[in-house]
Amino acid sequence: MAASTSPLHLTIFLFFFFSMKIQSHLHQLDSNPLNLTETLTKNGEFIIFINLLATTPVPSQIQKQLTISPLGLTVFAPSDPAFSDLEPDTILNLTAQRLNELVRYHILPRFYNLNDLFSVKNPIRTQASGQEGGAFSLNFTVTDDGERVKALTGVVGAEIKKVLRQEFPLAVYGIDEVLLPAELFGEEPLIMEAPAQRLPEEILLELVEHGADYLTAANIGCKNN
Repeated sequence: MAASTSPLHLTIFLFFFFSMKIQSHLHQLDSNPLNLTETLTKNGEFIIFINLLATTPVPSQIQKQLTISPLGLTVFAPSDPAFSDLEPDTILNLTAQRLNELVRYHILPRFYNLNDLFSVKNPIRTQASGQEGGAFSLNFTVTDDGERVKALTGVVGAEIKKVLRQEFPLAVYGIDEVLLPAELFGEEPLIMEAPAQRLPEEILLELVEHGADYLTAANIGCKNN
């Protein structure tokens, strides 16, 4: 029987799979006010996104850009419940390249405060867009009540729920959906170059069967607040 048949199982697997690599990445980052991982960790509900970041070169790239770029950066961090709401295998089937693009899609190559996002000119280039722009862009819209901002991908709309940091050169916003780019998850996604590298199924079964207790002990939420 397939192991990853529920959002809860996906959340458990993501937590354990990505946690295998996070420590080796975190110790390389200096402790300072511009440390994205520290900003996310202090807020306690972005563990899966932190671990997802740690499987890519993005954290060290962010640290470097914050040092040398005059434009700053903006990061959108999906909450743990946002990941648990995904269909099984949504992320696990991505190649390493596509996973890196997904993470970079959550980052804008300049600083935007919340007021900026209410009136920004669409579309907005992301770190996944490259220098040419166009692909992997985001559109921002204001909710009907005029009080909140949503990021639209063409597949999902994610509402900004928390302002985690809003001081130049780094803005970090908590969102309620994982930003799924149309280039990867739309009706005509980009061609995958190779099958995703996954853990052996016996290990996945072990994590799903015995991972819930550890997840609870680690105080990682799998349900909506």
